[in-house]
Amino acid sequence: MKTRKHDLIVVGGGAGGTATALRAAQLGGKVALIEKNHLGGFCMNRGCIPFSHMAIASDYLHKISTLAREMGIEAGSPKLNLSVLNRRQDELIKGMREGIRGLLTKSSVNLISGDAQFVEPHTVIVAGQEFTAENIVIAIGSKWASPRFEGRFRDRVFDGDYVLSLRKVSETLLIYSDNPFSLQAAQFLARNGATVYLVTTKRRLLYWESKTISSRITKILREQGIHVLTGTSVASCANKRNGLEVTVVSNGKEKAIVVDKLIYMKKVADFEELGLDRIGLQADDYLKVNERMETSVRGVYAVGDVAAPEQLHYSHLASAGGLVAAQNCMGRTSYLDHRSLPRILYTTPQIACIGLSPKDAKARGYKILTGMAPLNMNPFGMIMFQVYGLIELIADKDYGEILGINMIGDEVCEMAGEAVLAIQLEATVDDLASALFPHPTLSESLSEAARDCLGATLYIPQSG
Repeated sequence: MKTRKHDLIVVGGGAGGTATALRAAQLGGKVALIEKNHLGGFCMNRGCIPFSHMAIASDYLHKISTLAREMGIEAGSPKLNLSVLNRRQDELIKGMREGIRGLLTKSSVNLISGDAQFVEPHTVIVAGQEFTAENIVIAIGSKWASPRFEGRFRDRVFDGDYVLSLRKVSETLLIYSDNPFSLQAAQFLARNGATVYLVTTKRRLLYWESKTISSRITKILREQGIHVLTGTSVASCANKRNGLEVTVVSNGKEKAIVVDKLIYMKKVADFEELGLDRIGLQADDYLKVNERMETSVRGVYAVGDVAAPEQLHYSHLASAGGLVAAQNCMGRTSYLDHRSLPRILYTTPQIACIGLSPKDAKARGYKILTGMAPLNMNPFGMIMFQVYGLIELIADKDYGEILGINMIGDEVCEMAGEAVLAIQLEATVDDLASALFPHPTLSESLSEAARDCLGATLYIPQSG
């Protein structure tokens, strides 16, 4: 068997793998990228891109149905054509895949189709062909976990892919998930006529984020008619003549809910077939890496979903990790800094959390200042019907450094970049309070949140 040699082998063609391959090629490396399915990974094909597309459609439907009349727009009774939506989704994804393939080809990355398995730390085998490199980056990504009740209820229990291929919305659905995509799915299904139960085992939705954001989005979902059940688990399912009877348990009490379908949305790392045991690499839910993105096996790196807990499955984090891994593999020194990691969600309203929550900041020993700026008191927010919008700013009490910015409201995902820069550049509340923001914009409320930290708000009541 002839062995093909490269400077770097990347296993997985999602966001993390693509960034790794492109950067290593940029630095002069001979790179091979191995992908068993479609380029683009989970995010592009089954996650953030199609779910965001679905969420934007849901948001448009909501605004046309409920807010257009307030602006003098007579739009009748709009409805969503799922066939047209799905066709556009497929076209978008196909175009993005082709774009990635073109970039990799132009960068002379050797694209290999198939399943990779480790032979030893510097060698993998694909369809009987061996490939070797001094460094290998695992960027295999994630997948939907198999539904817990799949064997007995195949026609009534599904994973997250079900939401993205609908031709008709069932009347009653139960989503069982701790994953953030479940919030977008719940809104989309509810707005298309379904009765939706959103069941999570955690005590609150988005349990890793600020309680301010978590409690506000829970209140919004319930007001939109979604039955949110927190601290609740699914104990069993039973086929009944009128549907699927799902028994849920909360605080030791059982309750039966009859639904048409159950959607189980949990993401897991996709490394079972890699043969990690052959190279002495142990993994639980995900691979542990250091700041250089290197695993415990020298020369073997991991980036993206395969190297992060489910709540940190973000393509931009995968890409950032890929850049770091590529630079280290090519002889440079690079480290991944999580301080300013943005975590966004296209619910209605949108959510954007950057940096630390108040709880996390305190856990790290900071004495904190917290500032609030409600967007319903922002002039542009009033124009946009920002009923629930809010910016929460967390800063170090001693030095004023901004530690975290949490936002909920229409279009706040587009403000996440400003928050990232503020935290990454170690800006202080004084810097943000004195910054010159344009008017009227939502972003000027960032300055007002900073002033709230200082006890010097101009246009809103002091929160403290």
